[in-house]
Amino acid sequence: MWRENDGSSRARPGAAFWKISCAGAAFQAGASAVDSGTIVAALVYALTGNVYAVGMASAVIRLGWLSPQIVMGVLAQRADRRMPYYIVGAFGRAGCLAAIAMLLWLAAEPAAEWLAIGFLSIWTLYAFVSGVVAVPYNDIVGRSIPSAIRSRMLALRFFVGGVLAIVVAAIVHHLLAILPLAHAYATIFALASALMVLSSMSFVSAGEPPISAARQKTDEGFAAFLKHGRLVLFNDRRFRLFLYTQWLGGATLMTLPFYVVALSTLGLETQAVALMLGAQTAGSLASNAVWGQIGDRFGKLRLLQVVGVIRIVPQTMTLAL
Repeated sequence: MWRENDGSSRARPGAAFWKISCAGAAFQAGASAVDSGTIVAALVYALTGNVYAVGMASAVIRLGWLSPQIVMGVLAQRADRRMPYYIVGAFGRAGCLAAIAMLLWLAAEPAAEWLAIGFLSIWTLYAFVSGVVAVPYNDIVGRSIPSAIRSRMLALRFFVGGVLAIVVAAIVHHLLAILPLAHAYATIFALASALMVLSSMSFVSAGEPPISAARQKTDEGFAAFLKHGRLVLFNDRRFRLFLYTQWLGGATLMTLPFYVVALSTLGLETQAVALMLGAQTAGSLASNAVWGQIGDRFGKLRLLQVVGVIRIVPQTMTLAL
């Protein structure tokens, strides 16, 4: 999976490094095409004209991502291999996006009530199927990529994925300008599905390293797993603070879709949402080049501290404006 550099302890990228990086980049590009804070928010608002539906579409993607992970944690710990769970979730979510694309393509009237209900139903399924991926993905990456080069892998993934996402934003802008609304979004979701399939195939081709003796599967039941998790939550201060950080960070992202609603009330054209996606991606891309070096050179904690401070600045400037 990885090689040593002339017998030293410094890990060098191997085949798994490049395949997992490519998988991540393709996933990021596909995810940008169905970004809940921009593309999906604009679509839901166009279908329903309801701000609560916009908020629901954003909330359900986070609920669906998090909810299955407790169950998946138990199943993954009891399994010999984690890859089969990844395959179910990864190809399943691509299938959901393809189903949404077909639904939108067949729609004759974008404002039809059945279309909004059908979209939100499949979108909810997509959210929960996506949540199956998280546990096996992180477990396999943790065993495949040494910590010494993991930040480098993530930086490469986000840089290439960011470039692809900007290309996707340009495509989205063009489609929204030349096609009827429903057909434009259908093509966008079909593109996202294809990128998700490409990502999944690249990740699966990297393979799964064997589980070490120290991390062999257990026969722990669901109740015992929850009890153990509760004990960790109350006894491990660092884990508890990390969990609170994740919750609060996720809560702040809930505001993003309503910027799209604000754009609509200002009378901007539909394709302006693609400009929002491009600006969002370009901002991430511009800063991404330094994150990998900071993480590998100064450690992941220092990286999180730097990012945590810097991300406060734009919010403060927005409030001042």
